[in-house]
Amino acid sequence: ILQSTRRRIRQQRQSAVCELQAIIEAPRDDLFGQTLRSALEAATGVEEIEGGVAAVHAAQAALRDWELEEQQRGEAKMALQFAIRRGESSPLQMALREARQTGLEDGMLFQEASRLLKQVVERETRDADAVAKLQIAIRARDLMALEEAVEECSARGLPLQQSDCLLRSLREEARLRDYARSDLLSALKSEDTTRIRAAVERGREANVDDDELRHAEARVEEIEVA
Repeated sequence: ILQSTRRRIRQQRQSAVCELQAIIEAPRDDLFGQTLRSALEAATGVEEIEGGVAAVHAAQAALRDWELEEQQRGEAKMALQFAIRRGESSPLQMALREARQTGLEDGMLFQEASRLLKQVVERETRDADAVAKLQIAIRARDLMALEEAVEECSARGLPLQQSDCLLRSLREEARLRDYARSDLLSALKSEDTTRIRAAVERGREANVDDDELRHAEARVEEIEVA
């Protein structure tokens, strides 16, 4: 009976060693750590079996590596979640790179972050284009371009870089210019040279087009000659 019991225990321990080796060599899935941990707990006394010590040490090392990888995967998942909440390209790119290094490419979280990154890059590109248009319009002091750029930036929730003040100023300049142009046309119709000259000066101060001013001045000369 004693010998039979010893043989049974020895067989169980040999099976435990084989089980450890099989788990270590098999492809790893999400249950690897739990399965290996259970197998180690069941491998009591296998040190007495040939190859038992080496199998236990190998299993313990594999489990430590797995636990470290699990920790890294957990941190990478947290980084993905944080980056998704922020919705910015740089954190998303960094989180996706870390997730890829830890083997999370097939996960739903990775796929969600990848889709979001594409959307964010497209949005940031359009935002950058809108800001560039605004800056160009500001430098050029182009009223029409500035109105379009301000409208686009406002719709996209982008800072206006104090362009609203410039916009008010340009609109006032345009109003004064239109008034001066209207005044000039009225003066030309009257053919009163004194009035025309005064209108030309006001038009020059209001930045009325030079061609219009030269035309008015030429008309003064024609009237005076006649």
